[in-house]
Amino acid sequence: MKPPRLPPLLWVFPLAITTLACPTRTIPFDDGGPHTDAINDLADSGGSFGGAAGVGTATTGTGGAAGFGAAGAGGIAGVGGVAGTGSVRDGQPCSLANDCTSGTCTPFYVDIDGDGYGAGQAMGFCGTTPPIGYSAQSGDCCDSASNLAIAKLIHPGADFQTTSAGGVCNITWDYDCSGAVESNPQNFVGCAPYPACTAMFADFSESACGTPIDSAKFCAVAGPSCTTSGTGHPAVPIRCK
Repeated sequence: MKPPRLPPLLWVFPLAITTLACPTRTIPFDDGGPHTDAINDLADSGGSFGGAAGVGTATTGTGGAAGFGAAGAGGIAGVGGVAGTGSVRDGQPCSLANDCTSGTCTPFYVDIDGDGYGAGQAMGFCGTTPPIGYSAQSGDCCDSASNLAIAKLIHPGADFQTTSAGGVCNITWDYDCSGAVESNPQNFVGCAPYPACTAMFADFSESACGTPIDSAKFCAVAGPSCTTSGTGHPAVPIRCK
């Protein structure tokens, strides 16, 4: 005897009941991060979540690690790490700012005569204070010499002198490293054209530096022309630099 056959409607109905009782839930890939059910629920609703913000790890002398994790649609981009600083103390040689605990690597120049102006190739030191024997300023044309007392007088911006450098660093009167000799006072060279009639002066030659002068000349207006006059005064040395 054959078992009774079920109506076709009942063949489909149990399957529909099973489907309604056990809904399918899609769970996004979990990368082991701190995002749990709240993130999964966001994915269920149709959104997508990016990688967590990356955190850089500062290391001695190098920059931090770059942020890790690509952002999904609408997600958060990873953030790069912060550059670290090194372990070199102020006053010690350095090549980069990241070598120094202070984060500052400053160029200084060898200053043997101690006049505040250095020479040669710059060298980096941590911090902003020049180490002993170095200067922040360069351009000294006489830094190392057998006579450091004279060498200390020779540097950019040096003042007038009344005695010759005597050949120290092959210099006689160019104390300010300008490449030319300037004198004070200067030599009278004539009057400006009428009606100005102002006195004009020029530097004495290097051979006159250090010698005394005992007269001065002036210009004056005399009718439609200029005249010169001279008066004596105590002898003063021609100072040069």
